[in-house]
Amino acid sequence: METTRITPSILAAASILVLPFVLPRLFLLATVVVGAGIAWLLNSPPPARPRAFQEATQAGAAHTTPKSKLVARAVAPTKLSDAQGQTDDNFEQRGTQLDATPLDQNAAAGGGGTQPTTAQPASVKDSAGHGPGPGSPEPESDTSSTPAPSPAAAPQPPDQASRDTTASPAGPAPSKLDGGGAAPKAAAPPAAAGGAAILARLRAQRAGGRGGGAAGAAAGGGVSAPKPVTVLYGSQTGTAQEIAQNIGGRARELGLVAKVAALDEFGLDALTPATVPVLVLVSSSTGDGDPPDNAARFYGQIKKRGQQPDRLKGMTFTVLGLGDSNYTQFCRVPRALRSQVLALGAGEFHPGKDADEVDGLEDVVEAWLDQMLPALKRACLPTVAAEAASEGLKEPVPPEHAASTKPVPLPECRIEVEWLTDRSATQAVLDKEAAGATAEEVGHRDPEGLYSPEQPFHAPLIAARWLTTSAAGDRRVLHCELGVEGSGARTHPGDSLGVKPANPPALVSALAARLGLEASAVFDVRPRPGVATQHLLPHLHTPCSIGHALTESVDIAAPPRKSLLRLLAEHCAGEEARQTLLRWTSRAGRDEYAKEVLEGRPSLLDLLTRFDSRPPLAPLLDALPALVPRLYSIANAAVAQPGKVAMALSIVRFTKACGTEHEGVATTWLERTAAPLLQGSWKGTEGPTPAVPRIPIYFRSGGAFRPPASLEGPVIMLGPGTGVAPFIGFLQDRRHRLAAAAPGFEAGPSWLFFGCRHPDQDYLYKQELEEFEADGTLSRLSVAFSRQQARKVYVQHLVERHAHELAALLAHPAASIFVCGDGASMAAGVNEALARVLTGPGAFASGADWKAGAAALAAMAREGRYVRDIWS
Repeated sequence: METTRITPSILAAASILVLPFVLPRLFLLATVVVGAGIAWLLNSPPPARPRAFQEATQAGAAHTTPKSKLVARAVAPTKLSDAQGQTDDNFEQRGTQLDATPLDQNAAAGGGGTQPTTAQPASVKDSAGHGPGPGSPEPESDTSSTPAPSPAAAPQPPDQASRDTTASPAGPAPSKLDGGGAAPKAAAPPAAAGGAAILARLRAQRAGGRGGGAAGAAAGGGVSAPKPVTVLYGSQTGTAQEIAQNIGGRARELGLVAKVAALDEFGLDALTPATVPVLVLVSSSTGDGDPPDNAARFYGQIKKRGQQPDRLKGMTFTVLGLGDSNYTQFCRVPRALRSQVLALGAGEFHPGKDADEVDGLEDVVEAWLDQMLPALKRACLPTVAAEAASEGLKEPVPPEHAASTKPVPLPECRIEVEWLTDRSATQAVLDKEAAGATAEEVGHRDPEGLYSPEQPFHAPLIAARWLTTSAAGDRRVLHCELGVEGSGARTHPGDSLGVKPANPPALVSALAARLGLEASAVFDVRPRPGVATQHLLPHLHTPCSIGHALTESVDIAAPPRKSLLRLLAEHCAGEEARQTLLRWTSRAGRDEYAKEVLEGRPSLLDLLTRFDSRPPLAPLLDALPALVPRLYSIANAAVAQPGKVAMALSIVRFTKACGTEHEGVATTWLERTAAPLLQGSWKGTEGPTPAVPRIPIYFRSGGAFRPPASLEGPVIMLGPGTGVAPFIGFLQDRRHRLAAAAPGFEAGPSWLFFGCRHPDQDYLYKQELEEFEADGTLSRLSVAFSRQQARKVYVQHLVERHAHELAALLAHPAASIFVCGDGASMAAGVNEALARVLTGPGAFASGADWKAGAAALAAMAREGRYVRDIWS
């Protein structure tokens, strides 16, 4: 075959034709190769770095455990199998965001997601919270390949005689979402792109770090690591707790590390600039300016004198106060907290806010949060924010306060559940719960009468009677008397009595069954890895049984708040139900939430049933509010009836919109406790006998709500319904003081406005009030019967009717006004009527201006001469 000879001239011609097509492609290839090399150098981890460092430099992405790891953990040597393989890892896959990372590691990571944890030894802990229950299914095939021996056959390690630390007992079958795929990752801040990203990486590399971002910069010692934010709350009714949890969740969505705890859970000793560089305080007040029960210890400690002035120097903070301007000491506790934190050297990263329940909390709080969260991000990422600003990058504009379909963040679960399986240890717990208060607890006496919900005085119930007649129908009011001889308590008219109640037994049994739990199953809780709070969920008093926890520790009857709905949504069997609950938690769904939850008042059980949801025990216990004591006005005076305290309470029981019965937790519990007395089956005595039930109580000062020190000024009292109770004590005290007055002393007039439905149905304390008027203790008694005539008449209408006489009395410089009762409608109506009285003639005319009277009333409040004890 003849070969063709390629001459130089041919090569030259070919080059001229081919090079224009080849050279651009060669240049492009070279660019790609060089770029890939640079990217590899910038992103590859340094050799010989420990694994902990590599994990810390992952920028907070939510961890999803491979299925192989789940299997490996499920088949570890166990004594009892976990029917669903509910481990730390697949809990995250179901969508519950748990922060199981030590605070410093998570801070270095720069994100709020859950970090990997080392495989735990097989144990009784069940972070998903499922426990022993009827009809528990067999273990699923993909979570265990080795059948577990029965509990009886499981040998107990010598150091774990009281509990099994190998696996949790079988629980109910998981819903579709329980065992689903990976959890949705927490929203992260937008990543820098293009030149900004390259510059950020080069800076991190120059600083000695690898991996880019805040985490990489922190590892290399250049850009500061994100500061963790701590959200602490003081909450009596659960509102402040709900807001604090929402703040923590939204902070995590910004890529921040956030922990949330009650003030007393966290403790003042742990509050240092090193551990808490950025602080958000959310607190309400209770009573007349008292701290909530879960903040009382912290509040008392931080207000002590002699603390180091710069103890909190270097910390930045902000405060959200929740209050009700119906009370004289509006937002007293949050304002005091702010003053003390400032006095100890901390600075504010954002102006605080006092939100008034009278104006509606939700709009005010949401508007404040929209402005606070960007400031919080800047406070936690000061160096990164400064560099971003220098590159022309700006913080995102806060969203306008408008409807949003975004649900509230999923609450973080901070605990793990451990099931006690040793029979003797379990029985010991059950026996203790069945026995009730111990002899030591019953015999507890404080010489100063300083009792608390944690250390109450166990008072014998010595008398009970109905204040309403059978004609009152569904409105029944119970009068109870408790013996306090030897308690050391020195009560005053206007003080309140705190009562620790218990949830209805039928509701407890039904809820345990719905959750697939045995009421007699005993468990303990412990913080998840990385959760450093020392006093976590102190209201649980573990180890305890499921029945005891649901009866005495958590509130299961109140309408669930949005954070709890968010948890229920993650464990619905159907997607439609899940989306409905998620919508209710969003701003766009606020009207639906108001109608379905706030007005409809479904219990936890109602929603679990309606939406086919079965959340695990651990996050449920962490999300449920504590069962808090109820406060009742003391309805007598110690000078008139020494050795006992009285109270009046309306029994709450009605049919809800969903068709189930609602029972007031405390009132129906007291009714059940007093049933033998009411039925006449035994007679209570002053002495402590086994037949007399004991009520755990404590005492709370009424503050400014007490009779004036002098009898010379006029006293006006307005107390419709059970709001009249404290005025029985006022009048008993007045009678005693009048009897002790010097001959010829002339006291100022006293006038009581009382309101009820009908004189033959619910005229509370009718005999006592008429006797006070008859003997001159009460100068005048005016009663409004709202249902006696076609047109309803309330106490504010009587104020209008007697406006001229009231104006003359209130002109006295020592005149005082006291109002007690419902704050939903009565308080506002009475306040307006009194303001119109002080405005003067013509103020009750339609369209009349009564601002002058409102200002005068406000001045009286500042002077302590207009005091209200209002409840909602």
